[in-house]
Amino acid sequence: MLVEDIATSPLWEDLLWLPLPSAVKGCWSVPIKLKSGTVAGTFAFYFNERGGPSPWLEGIVAACSDLCALALERHEAKSRIARLASIDTLTGLPNRSQLIEALSEAIAEACRLDQPLAVLFLDLDHFKDVNDTLGHSTGDQILVEMARRLKVQLRAGDIVGRTGGDEFVVLIHDCAADEAARICRRLLEYLAAPIAAQELHLTMSVSIGVALCSEHGTDAESLLKHADTAMHEAKRKGPGKFHFFTEDLNRKVLDRLVLSVALRDAITNRQLRHVYQPQVLLGDGALHGVEALSRWKDPVHGEVPAPRFIALAEEYGLIEGIDRWGVEEACRQVARWRAEGVAVPHVSVNLSPLSFRSGEIVGVISEALATHGLVPQDLRVEITERVMMDQHPNSLATARAIEALGVRIAMDDFGTGYSSLSALSRLPIAELKLDRSFMLSIEQDQNAQALSTAVIRIGHSLGMTVVAEGVETARQAALLRSLGCHAAQGYYFARPLAAEDLAGWLAAPPAPVPELLPDPSGDA
Repeated sequence: MLVEDIATSPLWEDLLWLPLPSAVKGCWSVPIKLKSGTVAGTFAFYFNERGGPSPWLEGIVAACSDLCALALERHEAKSRIARLASIDTLTGLPNRSQLIEALSEAIAEACRLDQPLAVLFLDLDHFKDVNDTLGHSTGDQILVEMARRLKVQLRAGDIVGRTGGDEFVVLIHDCAADEAARICRRLLEYLAAPIAAQELHLTMSVSIGVALCSEHGTDAESLLKHADTAMHEAKRKGPGKFHFFTEDLNRKVLDRLVLSVALRDAITNRQLRHVYQPQVLLGDGALHGVEALSRWKDPVHGEVPAPRFIALAEEYGLIEGIDRWGVEEACRQVARWRAEGVAVPHVSVNLSPLSFRSGEIVGVISEALATHGLVPQDLRVEITERVMMDQHPNSLATARAIEALGVRIAMDDFGTGYSSLSALSRLPIAELKLDRSFMLSIEQDQNAQALSTAVIRIGHSLGMTVVAEGVETARQAALLRSLGCHAAQGYYFARPLAAEDLAGWLAAPPAPVPELLPDPSGDA
C-alpha cells in the first residue's frame, strides 16, 4: 500500500497525532503473505519526499517478501511439529513426553520447596469392551469427556495428561498422602457419572494408582512406573478402586513378572500336565466322566497352585494358550484311553471367559476332535458364571458355536457368583456343577440343604444334569442322592488321578453310595 503524502491521505487521518520525524512525507507498506493467504508480517518504508518507491526497491522487496514468507512458514511448521510432539491430538492434553518433562520440573520444584507431590495414574475399567461393542468413535468420545472432567477437577498449577490408550496421569502439587486419598475418592465419584453416547448413558469407572515424591521415587520415570504398578494392583481388587504404591507391592509385581515368564515357557514347551478327577453317578456308582485339572510344577518355583497360575495367565495374556493346550491334551488322552480299552464316557475341560471373547477356541475344539478321531460327546467344556455375565458380544456366540459342534457345556461353580437365571436360559448349558462350598455345611445346615435342593431342581426343570463338587463323606453323597443330584466328584470317591492311574481306579470296587439314614444328631 502506497501513501505518497501522509499529511493529506485519509488513511492517516486518525494517526496524525503520532510523533513522526518532520522530514517524513510518504510511506509504502508491503505485506508478507503465506500460502494460505494469511498476512504474517509487513515491510514498511518511509520517504523524505512525496512519491513512491523506485523500481529497484520494488524488485528487492518482492524478492525479500517471498523469502520471508518461506522462512516464516518453515518456522510455523516446526512449531506445529513441536506442538504435535508434545500434545495428545485427541484430547489436547500433554502426552507422555511432555508429562515426563513437566513432572521432572515439578519434582525439582517440590524438592527445592520441600513440598509433597502426588502422581495419580488412572486407567479406565473395561474400556476395551466399549471399543469392541460400540466402536472406536464412541471410545474416543468417552476419552475426550474423561479428559474434560479431569481438567475441571484440577487446581491451578496441577497437570493432567494422557499417556496413551485409556490411561491418564495427574500431577498434584503440594499434596501429601491424606490429600491424595481424598482427591482419589472425589475423582472416582465424579468420573463415574453417566456419559451420553449412542443414545446410551454409559457409566465408566477408573482404577487409580498413587505414587508420592520423594517417598516412592525422586525422578519422573520411577514415579510413573510406581504409580502404574499401584494402578494395576487397584484394578486387581476390582473396578473403581485406588491404591498407593508400596515397596512390598513392587516385590510382588516383580515376582509375578518372573513367574509369568516361567509360565510362558512352560506353555510353549508343553510342561503343564493334567490330572483327572472321576465323576460318579449317584444312582449306580458308574463313571459319569472325568474332569481334567491343570497342574504346573516349575523347576525353580516348584508346584504352583492352579488358582495362582490361572489368574497369572489371565493377567499376562497367556490364558488362551493354556486353554488351547488343555483341549488338545484332553482329546489326546481320551484317544489313548480308548486305545487301551479304558472306558471313559467323556472328559471335561475348564475354559477361561477370555477364550470365549475371541472365538478361536471353537476351531481349536473342532480340530482336536478330528485329529484324535473323537466324537463331540467325548468332550465337555466347563465355564464359570463370568462367561454368563460377560457382556462381550462374542461370548454368547462362541458358546452357541461350541454347542453347534455337539460339545456339551457345563456351568462350573454354580451358585457362588452373580447367577442370572435369565442368562442361564439363554446360554446352551447342559450341565450344572454344584459348587463345593455347599458341601461344607450341607450335612448340618438346613439352609445349605435348601439351596442345594433349589439348584438341583433348577437343573431338572431346565433338562440339565447336575454334578456336585467337593463330596468328602458317605452322608454327603447319600444326601445328594436323596435330593436327586445326578453325579458327584470329590475325595470320597477319588482324589485327582494321573492319567495312567485311572484304569486301576476303575478296576477297584467303587465307593458305595448308601441310602440316606437319619443323622445321629437329629438335625437332618
